[in-house]
Amino acid sequence: MPQAWAALGAPERVPTTRVLPARVALLGVKAPWIGAFCRQVMELNFALDQDINQPERLARILTELGLPASNILQEAQAEPTKTLLRQQIEQTRVRGIFGAPTFLVGSAMFWGNDRLDDALEFASERKP
Repeated sequence: MPQAWAALGAPERVPTTRVLPARVALLGVKAPWIGAFCRQVMELNFALDQDINQPERLARILTELGLPASNILQEAQAEPTKTLLRQQIEQTRVRGIFGAPTFLVGSAMFWGNDRLDDALEFASERKP
């Protein structure tokens, strides 16, 4: 692993496939469990260096959250969810989003976790 990646705490397997967790997150985007799910997936990926694209790992997280893991994973792998994720990826490409985290405030784009404070300040200045 390059030294810079190690210093950032990035996983050894870079890049990794994250399609399945992205589909699950898409299904839960408005659900109360989304924050906990995302935190646990990020911990698996960045702290524990685990392959997060494995259904059994995601099933364990979903089950721990008291959710119907098999139903969610089945829906995540269904064509309508695949299509919706492709559409969202295309929308991000059109808007010029190239990485995460990206924060949009109106048409202003802030890229990187180190720009979160700037995005929040910019948003607070725009409030009527």
